[in-house]
Amino acid sequence: MNLLNENLKQRLKFLEEEQIRQNWILEHEINHLETELTARETDNQQSAKIRSLKKVSLPLPTKTKISASSSSRVAAVITLLAEAEATKSPVASTRPVTAVKNYVIRLALPLQPPLEWTGKGWAKCDSGYRYSTLEQTQNSLRQLEKHWPASHLKIMEK
Repeated sequence: MNLLNENLKQRLKFLEEEQIRQNWILEHEINHLETELTARETDNQQSAKIRSLKKVSLPLPTKTKISASSSSRVAAVITLLAEAEATKSPVASTRPVTAVKNYVIRLALPLQPPLEWTGKGWAKCDSGYRYSTLEQTQNSLRQLEKHWPASHLKIMEK
């Protein structure tokens, strides 16, 4: 009888330890899932913001005079960008794809196909604006980073 009690005590102790181990695993899995859910909710909120911005009709900026000197050109570009920012209108215009090396700006959000910047909004891949220089692309990227998460924006060479 004493041997039976000892076996039962050992078995009970083993089951209690197993329950503690499984509770610990479940708590960690729940914490991981909560973290992942929070990240997905943030991505969904950002995606909803992008979808709502796509639906907005934006006016084009007013014409800006550009003089011949470099400093005046820089000032004119800054003025044009400021106008575009104030009206939420893109600065770049679309142009046909050429055989020259081009760059595009991509928005890659989790669980969604990547999008390319068209100069007016986001569109499916291979229909984005083709920048002829990396400098132009980086300037536009800096403007876009003010409105979309920088970690999801990438410059791609086409």
